[in-house]
Amino acid sequence: MRRGNPNPTHRHKLTKGDKLKKLSKKEQKFVLEYTTHWNATQAMLNSGLCREGTTRGSAAAMGCTLLKKVNVKAEVERVVDQIIKDKEALRARVIEEYRALAFSDIKEIVEYRGNGSPLAVRDLEEIDSRAIQSIERVPVVTNSQGVIDHVVRVKLHEKKGALDSLSKYLGMFSDQPSNTEIHIHIDERDAKLV
Repeated sequence: MRRGNPNPTHRHKLTKGDKLKKLSKKEQKFVLEYTTHWNATQAMLNSGLCREGTTRGSAAAMGCTLLKKVNVKAEVERVVDQIIKDKEALRARVIEEYRALAFSDIKEIVEYRGNGSPLAVRDLEEIDSRAIQSIERVPVVTNSQGVIDHVVRVKLHEKKGALDSLSKYLGMFSDQPSNTEIHIHIDERDAKLV
């Protein structure tokens, strides 16, 4: 009697006699469909592997059979591994972007040169520009003769939203209001009138 694999997360290991055959275009489409919505029946119907008029029951049975093929199973596992890596990389990047916004400091972007000189934007190669929403050169009238000078206006992205998102991700603050009510039960036998 053949027994099934007790650990469903265990990867199928190829033996010496097994060969990974290249998947057909329709099998590749099946893997793509399956790893999109995790429904073998729908993947069979969408991949073109079923003949016209195939019932959903037959498509389900064929999908289960196809998922047991060594080369299809290996490709599904490869795609899942890639999805996990992509998701982890994306999560790390999102957190890094939030971090850049949350901990941005205007002093890292502009500098005071002293002696009444206006503030100047540091060289863009020196700064983390992710926190900058906009930089614009604005003309201003500087004296009664109408001499026009320009100032640079730097606007940073709003920090509070990024800080809130990071603190929520880190579980720093509960969404539930703290219960500050105190309930005291006094048994009438213990109560005394003074």
